[in-house]
Amino acid sequence: MFIYLFKEAYDSIQTGYAGETGISDIVLLILFFGWVLIPYILMSVMIARYSKTNPEWVTGNTLTSLIVCLFGLYILADIFFIRPDAQGAVALFFLPPIQVFVFLGITAIFRAIQSRS
Repeated sequence: MFIYLFKEAYDSIQTGYAGETGISDIVLLILFFGWVLIPYILMSVMIARYSKTNPEWVTGNTLTSLIVCLFGLYILADIFFIRPDAQGAVALFFLPPIQVFVFLGITAIFRAIQSRS
């Protein structure tokens, strides 16, 4: 059900039509952008949380956030501008979880490197 609503939100952005769900465009856009912004919110909260308690950790985390943000923005640009197609909704559905897992994985690598030095 969530993927169907997500596809409707993606289609409404592409075509300007809300589709058959009967849900208004505003609700679909809030759902859509809320889902897409989850990784960026997580990364900013992590940086803000650890910047006071562990300043040396911020450098690695900021670099990790930059890598993940650039990756996500490239994928979003590819989906919307370079090759908009029917699989865009599926790609956008899986992009935030992938970004979160990549962020947490790279953060763990930076923490391991910092603990060894």
